[in-house]
Amino acid sequence: MSRGASSIGSGGGGTIYEYRVAALDLVGLLCGVQVPGLDVVPDSVCLQKANDFPLDDVVVLNRQGSYELAVQRQVKRTLEMVSSSGPWRKTMGQCLASLESFGDEIDADRHRLGLTASGPTTGLEALRDLAASAAAQKSVADFLQEMPRLGQAYHRVWKHLTQTVSDLLAESDDNAPEQELVHRSAYRIARRLVVQIEPTEQISPRYPLCQPWVRRPASSG
Repeated sequence: MSRGASSIGSGGGGTIYEYRVAALDLVGLLCGVQVPGLDVVPDSVCLQKANDFPLDDVVVLNRQGSYELAVQRQVKRTLEMVSSSGPWRKTMGQCLASLESFGDEIDADRHRLGLTASGPTTGLEALRDLAASAAAQKSVADFLQEMPRLGQAYHRVWKHLTQTVSDLLAESDDNAPEQELVHRSAYRIARRLVVQIEPTEQISPRYPLCQPWVRRPASSG
């Protein structure tokens, strides 16, 4: 663990919420259950791995095959998806940094980008659906061709995503980024983005996934 959990005041999930998210992944590891974004059971769950992964809050890995599978995830207690939001902007910046460091693995679907927050649920659900739509397309051109057939919620999320990516790319260059680069970068993020909505206090919707592994008392009947 390279550093402590990000505080709520700085836009992070806070220690308790972040540990809650990590604990659910650890249950998956111990019970032999897949975790969101990883198509196999993880063999390690790591916290605060900023030295290794840009999205560093919770990282789940499987190194049993011929190559590493990973979901690197950022945890935010709440996340507003607008380009003026500091936590959203920072998270998208970390996604761009992940493309820079792990682009080949991300494009090959060996590494995935994760985002977990408790709300607002409407925006997170729209982002999750947009990510699923992007993952179903083979290229950014196919995705952009599909966009007119999607609902307004998708268009709003895509607008916020591309605007944020454009702003971030502009920070590293004196010239405004070309639209093709913005769309391609936003698409590469979206198609590998695993969005989880995790409540802060209620029973997690992930909990039933582990129920088949829970030992139940023998029936008295």
